[in-house]
Amino acid sequence: MCFFIIFFTIFIIIFIIIFFFFFFIFFIFIIIRIIRIIINIVILNFIFIIITTCHSIIRCYSFIRT
Repeated sequence: MCFFIIFFTIFIIIFIIIFFFFFFIFFIFIIIRIIRIIINIVILNFIFIIITTCHSIIRCYSFIRT
């Protein structure tokens, strides 16, 4: 009986460690996905702003020249 209790507690400890390990990996994976999505959105918005400002500056310059 004592051996069974010791074995059971060791098994539970190992199970909890494995569970937390996989949960930690899953959590990091989700955070990396979210960060990549945010970075993609920010970069696309930045590129769009740069393109629109360059386009408006070119239009203003051509309008002033004429």
